[in-house]
Amino acid sequence: MFSRLFRCLVLTLGLSSCATTMSARKSTVIPARALAWDEILTLLQDGRMKIETLTKEEALILDASLRPMIKSGDWARISYLIERFHRSPSQTAQLLSLNLQSQLAFEQSDYISVEKLCLQILAIESDNESAKLALGLIYLYGGQFAKAIPYLNDTKPNPKALAGLVSAHRHLQNNDLADAICEKYQTEKSELWEISYNCSLFEAQNMQSPDKALKILRASLDNQPGDSDASRELRKAITQIEVARLQKDRAEETM
Repeated sequence: MFSRLFRCLVLTLGLSSCATTMSARKSTVIPARALAWDEILTLLQDGRMKIETLTKEEALILDASLRPMIKSGDWARISYLIERFHRSPSQTAQLLSLNLQSQLAFEQSDYISVEKLCLQILAIESDNESAKLALGLIYLYGGQFAKAIPYLNDTKPNPKALAGLVSAHRHLQNNDLADAICEKYQTEKSELWEISYNCSLFEAQNMQSPDKALKILRASLDNQPGDSDASRELRKAITQIEVARLQKDRAEETM
């Protein structure tokens, strides 16, 4: 579950020839991009990628390649590779196995397993940002807001971490901290709707400023594709705030 930026590897195509036969050897270069399932199997089968001596660069490529398969529900094939990585003498392969297991558990909403696996990862690699982010999010989802905050702080400026921090501080009524995050990142990360979404909830609920919340939501909505999940969530939030404000106005009129 390597959540660091996918580093760009230099692709050097150097076909060397044997001095006696002049026949070209097979290139051992691993493509610096996400790989399809068949490509992964081919690399493993022909020895260009060896699980027993897996490098960190290869692990990053495999993680980036397998993560979408987990998201798409292709869990049986992922489990096959997880087991192979787990059995490897390479610590890099074993760490990749833990990362993939935690991603799979997260996708299955098995947060008890996510916590256990991520703590194992951090015991091996204390600066693993993906494990920290996962822990921060599962603690947030479980209502353990104070426990979530240190992990989310460590993974800024990941948009999920920032949105999670606003949410955690909002629930704990740490208004000054939530406000400071919103003031800083709404401008710097204006394209990230999750931050605008949570900052608008903060304004509408804790600060009782529905007009400011609506302004934040509408500004963010203007930056989103009309048929995206982001635009749907933002429009839903706008509707909820407008309905709540209308109900409040009517209640005050009848008093």
